[in-house]
Amino acid sequence: MQPWVLLGRDGRVWDASLRLNSGIPQAFLHELEERYPGIRLDSTWMSWTISGVRVMTEWIAPDSSVQSRADVYTQKRKTFLMTGMLDADVDRDEHGNRTDYLVSLVAATDLGVPAQMSAGREDYAWYEDYRYLPNEAEMFRPGDVEVTVTQADKTSIKMNVRARWAWGWAPQRESWTQTARVEAAYGQAKPVELPDTPHQTTRLLLRVERLKQ
Repeated sequence: MQPWVLLGRDGRVWDASLRLNSGIPQAFLHELEERYPGIRLDSTWMSWTISGVRVMTEWIAPDSSVQSRADVYTQKRKTFLMTGMLDADVDRDEHGNRTDYLVSLVAATDLGVPAQMSAGREDYAWYEDYRYLPNEAEMFRPGDVEVTVTQADKTSIKMNVRARWAWGWAPQRESWTQTARVEAAYGQAKPVELPDTPHQTTRLLLRVERLKQ
């Protein structure tokens, strides 16, 4: 788990909590936008190391129409925030060796509504100009992991999880996996095994938080 802090333009702390340890800034920004509908973020996220702990930080953008927590569009806030990390055996090299991909997942949803969790790759391609950039030729597309909350109470939820893949910009998708039925407490990082995938192994670490009652 990794600490994070969201700051207003005046330097005041809007919120601080923990998230699944993922280095993808886009996933972090998406997560904050789901927590506070209507905000626009500065997109200049930084990480500080405090007493040996890495803390991710982000600021409200100067041109955001929402500049205080009181002005957040709470009526647009979803009930559940789901974040995850997916480790999938999805490729083989020319020697038949397995290539694993670590993917960050974020979505917000309400009870009974399937959420298509958008995905971003953790691994990056090294380009000649010495910048780390996503290897877009092999990125996951949104919708690879679908989660539906089927039951919920004050402390835990039940959900159905399934996945399918689409690589590069090709239009075809492979079949959905079988559905895994999962029960987890709020805030718990829950391991999920997705059965019968075409690529043999798919492991998902999923965490659900309740944003509103």
